[in-house]
Amino acid sequence: MSEPTNTQPGSTPHIAIGSIVSLKTHPYPDAESDVIVGGDTTHISPFMIVVETQKNFKTTYDEHTGVKQDELSVKCLFFSTKDQFEEVWLSSKLLKTIKSNDSQDFIERSVARSLPEIYQAFISKQVSLTTLNLELGKRKSYMRSDENNLTSGRTRVEGLLTYLSPVMQIVEIKRYDHKDPLYDSRRGEQKRFVPKWVVRCKWFNSESSKFHEKFIAADALQLIPEIKPDAIKFVRNLIGQGKYISLNDGQVTRVIAPKAIFYRSGYFHVSAFDYILNSIIDIQLIDNEPIGLTLDSYFSESYPDFNFDDGTVSTPAIRHEQMISAIEEARKSNSFIRIKYININENVSSRTLDSFKVVKISEDEKIVEYLIGHCNLRNAERTFRIDRIQKLEILNAKFNLSI
Repeated sequence: MSEPTNTQPGSTPHIAIGSIVSLKTHPYPDAESDVIVGGDTTHISPFMIVVETQKNFKTTYDEHTGVKQDELSVKCLFFSTKDQFEEVWLSSKLLKTIKSNDSQDFIERSVARSLPEIYQAFISKQVSLTTLNLELGKRKSYMRSDENNLTSGRTRVEGLLTYLSPVMQIVEIKRYDHKDPLYDSRRGEQKRFVPKWVVRCKWFNSESSKFHEKFIAADALQLIPEIKPDAIKFVRNLIGQGKYISLNDGQVTRVIAPKAIFYRSGYFHVSAFDYILNSIIDIQLIDNEPIGLTLDSYFSESYPDFNFDDGTVSTPAIRHEQMISAIEEARKSNSFIRIKYININENVSSRTLDSFKVVKISEDEKIVEYLIGHCNLRNAERTFRIDRIQKLEILNAKFNLSI
């Protein structure tokens, strides 16, 4: 960030350099939004980055309405549908802040101070606009009709990548050369706010089949972490060997089976099946950080067990006893259990539970046992009749009772 954000009471709120903004017509209220956009998406404005602001200390009024004109003009940068960077000056009254910038640019945050040190630290590094993750997260929906029945169809959701900026490499860094005055000559107050550093970036434009270069404010850029080939090779070997991974960051526990590695706009991700959520999840690879503990199996025990050394024949009563014993064993060790369950409608699903217990209920003069626990698929407490559990696994993962 290249300037303070405090303003005098009653003045136009200032917008910091590096903040992400959009027109007020944009459907996203903030950076955490998960709104899925439908209808005509071609007229939705891009996310933009503030690269310069200018205050107007001279009071002016609209000649048609008499309304006081805006005090702040904002220069915004975005990547357009023409596969090129665009800059536009807009009134702050037209904008809403999606994500405020309250930190310094990546150059100012580094330990490098002299220009040679800065070159040594950042030349050839990969960067993108700070709007990249927001643009990657946008989703649009549309109706896909049945070719045999045009009056029916189903809604599909896919990425809305209209303004996705390219991944670039740094080829030059220099201080921003501001030619226009920064301060008002009468008031002595700063009227223009500009970036400290600009970065010349190179990228390949597929539309023109040429390499392009542009100087971009450092506040508008984010460094993309480099992933060493060994990290990718390690995950690839786990996939090939059919291994599993235990993840625990102190808050969330996961047992996953990595399935594939894919690349998305500068970042490597692992697609994996999560045995806690019973769904496919996406994990970003971060270099110099272990992905987790390698496991040969995602579970430690599985029931019912049909292998009896003494020749005992498995019966419903024996299988029921095994289930009760396994649940108690897992409860004492705070281990997740994963069940294959068939409901009253004979629909089969897999659920992983924590914080569970067995309760006995009298039904029609008969005692029926139920398993009650927190279902991670639904993120809510659920009840399962034990005699409808077809399979139970004690997972190689512990749950935290304090969470």
